[in-house]
Amino acid sequence: MKRSGLFTLVLMFSFSSLCQENNLRLKSERFIYNQEFKRAVSLTDSILEADTTATWAWNLKGRAEMGLLRYRDALTSFRKAGSYSPDSIPVLTGMGNASYVTKDWIKAYDNYRESYALDPGDPALLYSMGVLCEQHLNDKPKALQYYNLLIKQSKLDKETLENWGEAKIVPLPVLAWRRKKNLREEMHFEGKIER
Repeated sequence: MKRSGLFTLVLMFSFSSLCQENNLRLKSERFIYNQEFKRAVSLTDSILEADTTATWAWNLKGRAEMGLLRYRDALTSFRKAGSYSPDSIPVLTGMGNASYVTKDWIKAYDNYRESYALDPGDPALLYSMGVLCEQHLNDKPKALQYYNLLIKQSKLDKETLENWGEAKIVPLPVLAWRRKKNLREEMHFEGKIER
């Protein structure tokens, strides 16, 4: 076989493998979206038997385990993914979520902060860090900073934030505005800030 023919064969094999990987990833994502968590874990396990370094499969397995309420197993999967891809935003956020539900507040905060440093436009991370600081780390001034940053990034005006109403679905900036308002009142009564 000629050298260019061998190159074409290798290229075709690589492209085929990439397509197969993408199909498996999409199938796993679909299982998670449809809340078929056991099927997602089963599929990711079979993928990981073939390639233990597939960060995306470890991450999806962690998400599926979260859906099954197997938080410690999820944390193990996220950590495994993080060992192969330490700067992965979904992995860091997944570790933060798993740490949060296992009540490891410091680790959750650290993971969220690392993820936010890589993606400073994520409002969910700002809100999560604000709630974590407010409710679990006893750092109300830091919580206010996160809520203020989220509100500022949203570019919603004060009137919109105040008059949103009681809709079933409330955007994060409105939730942050409400938490900020309540937190400022609480801190005022504690004598920690002026109005």
